Amino acid sequence: MDIRDFGTQLVRTQDLDPVYSGLYHAKLPKPQLERALIAYWSFYSLGFAAYASEAEGDEFWERMFTAAVNETPSPLGGRWAGATER
Repeated sequence: MDIRDFGTQLVRTQDLDPVYSGLYHAKLPKPQLERALIAYWSFYSLGFAAYASEAEGDEFWERMFTAAVNETPSPLGGRWAGATER
């Protein structure tokens, strides 16, 4: 089985992290889905990924940078979300 078939089977059976099933079923426009995945992979926070993915172009990368630097409080106050392993 090649990698694409394997990935298709994971999505079909939903035998993967529930975040990926949720994003798949959200039916986001492809550019927004791509931004959400990049943000999720970077910060391991679906909330942040949703927030960041709503921005396009330079604004998306500014949100990513702001969260990475983590000096400015998040829109919810306090530190930006992100799992310790990231």
